[in-house]
Amino acid sequence: MGGVVGCLATEAVCCFTSATCRCFGKAVRSSTATRVAYATIFLINTLIAWILLSDVVSKKLASLTYGYLDLHCKDGGCYGVLAVQRMCFAITVFHLVMSVTQIGVETSTQVRGQFQNGWWGPKIAGWILLAVGSFFIPNEFFMFWGHYIALIGAMFFILLQIILLIDFAHQFSENLLEKYEMHQQQIYLAVLVGSAVSLLVLAIVMMGLMYAFFGGGDCNLNRFFITFNLILSFACVMFSLAPQVQQTNSRSGLMQPSIIVAYASYLIMSAVANEPESKCNPIFAHQGTQTLTVVIGTFFTFIAITYSTSTAAVKAHNLMGDDAGEDAPLISDQPRRRAALLAAVEDGALPRSAIAEFDADQERLVEDRNDEADGCAYNYAFFHLIFALAGMYVAMLLTNWNVVSAVDNGDELVQIGKSWAAVWVKVVSSWMVVLLYSWTLWAPVWFPDRDWASAV
Repeated sequence: MGGVVGCLATEAVCCFTSATCRCFGKAVRSSTATRVAYATIFLINTLIAWILLSDVVSKKLASLTYGYLDLHCKDGGCYGVLAVQRMCFAITVFHLVMSVTQIGVETSTQVRGQFQNGWWGPKIAGWILLAVGSFFIPNEFFMFWGHYIALIGAMFFILLQIILLIDFAHQFSENLLEKYEMHQQQIYLAVLVGSAVSLLVLAIVMMGLMYAFFGGGDCNLNRFFITFNLILSFACVMFSLAPQVQQTNSRSGLMQPSIIVAYASYLIMSAVANEPESKCNPIFAHQGTQTLTVVIGTFFTFIAITYSTSTAAVKAHNLMGDDAGEDAPLISDQPRRRAALLAAVEDGALPRSAIAEFDADQERLVEDRNDEADGCAYNYAFFHLIFALAGMYVAMLLTNWNVVSAVDNGDELVQIGKSWAAVWVKVVSSWMVVLLYSWTLWAPVWFPDRDWASAV
């Protein structure tokens, strides 16, 4: 299987990182192609880890290795959990090593910068060797790894996700307002208002559905989760519209809290839908609905991980106080420069061949699409550090935060996300989103002497 996976990964990476990257008939910027390639490797690793959760695969591995790779814990309830930890350990170590090799890289033309954007054969071979080699490490190491190291790394990744979500909420609203003020086109205002109203309505609908399906009978804990989320959501909207907040941030409105409230409500709904008790969780008894929930959750999880890693890497100069890549010239003003050259040619100051040379240079630029010709577009070392934390987060996600259960139907299927640990992680994350967003609103009011414009 390793050879097939390696071949597929190599082909995918070569597709995304070729000089022109024309897999889809269109050139892609080199930095974007590189990030997509690493995300592809990460996705393949995650899918393999997910597949290895199956008890059938675990027994097959034990059989092929004559019992050496017995992935069962001492209590017999782990099945493929240690295999998941091994695969996530491999991708984590891979990115940690890459992060160390990229410390201090300032341009993509450096040897280490070239290693970041190329040398995919050796890098994929190294990843495969790490994955295979991890299966020869004793189980006890991964029990320690999963319960301590990966758990701490996953917590840091969740905190980073929350910070980036809040940053996105502020930037999305401000960008739309700036475009509206600049162009005076109603479409931007319509998108702003329409998005805010739609997200608030969506949050209200989710809370209504939770009350209807998860808050009946003796489900007092669920009702507390839903009601407390409703109170926090209302406070979040009111804080954003408070006169004191408006004085320090005139762009604060309904758009930002609508994103926060919708996401917080989604986390609560995901939490109550993953409770391991059928009494207050009607989804628990329906395997088809449960499988659909897992697939949808996995899809959105990968989208969130991709956004977190890519955005965090680009914003590394804000998070780490590093200015690398902050003002890299990604797009030049070709039309204006060509018009100036044409005017000079018509005045006789330049020969007509200057236009042909300029056009040829622009064609080569479009062909290469190298947005890192003058420097790194993002912090390479920080980029890999975020991917390493994401590997630890996926390990916790697939293992239910170190709590594993099996369906009592003879098939011994491992349930993804069905544990009280996973429930509380999502609930606390929901509260943290609202509280941290509220802090970004009130901190400038309480501490007016501090320069909040440069803060993340």
